[in-house]
Amino acid sequence: MEKPRTIRDLGFKYPTKKSTKRVRYGLFICPLCNREFECKMISIKNGNTTSCGCKRHLSRVRHGMTRSRLWSIWCGIRNRCLAKKPHPCYGGRGITVCDEWKNDFMVFYTWATKNGYNEKLTIDRIDNDGNYEPNNCRWVARGINCQNKRLIQKNNTSGYRGVYRVKESKRWMVICTYCNVSHKVGWFNTAVEGAIAYDQFVIDNNLPYPLNILKRE
Repeated sequence: MEKPRTIRDLGFKYPTKKSTKRVRYGLFICPLCNREFECKMISIKNGNTTSCGCKRHLSRVRHGMTRSRLWSIWCGIRNRCLAKKPHPCYGGRGITVCDEWKNDFMVFYTWATKNGYNEKLTIDRIDNDGNYEPNNCRWVARGINCQNKRLIQKNNTSGYRGVYRVKESKRWMVICTYCNVSHKVGWFNTAVEGAIAYDQFVIDNNLPYPLNILKRE
């Protein structure tokens, strides 16, 4: 699970009024509920503290399902999209989680159980370039979601499927995802080179995805 994200170093403080030794504290954002909380930095670093306390509250009071498959799916969705260093095929290309799911596991759980979830199914986004939200998600058999054709998102700066600009490197990264596995095709100097490589990867692996229509430059 993602560690709480540091907002600010609060410096050294006495943990209690009777403490004789100061400890460095920080202000953090909880990865589960997005609340801000203060905590000893050493506790975050060594993994003793993983949330603002809501995880313990949720598991003991609200639902007791932190070891369930749906909880793991929910955490996986949030980590892919909301982590400090998100997965390049999800949060890394702008895909996020709607507020109602992001902030409350029970809302996600209720939607899942009312929309056909069972242990043999996996969550699938209808529009592979869309977000994790009720109107864009469904439960399907494993492997079926790999047939979901990726559309070009409106804010796609390359104009090609699977080709994404990475500002830091000023190059184009090409990724193709099928059967829940992301394959990094490579890095390219131009979007057209990336589009050609993407198309060749689709052809070589006989994938059910449409090819790019190359633009004249």
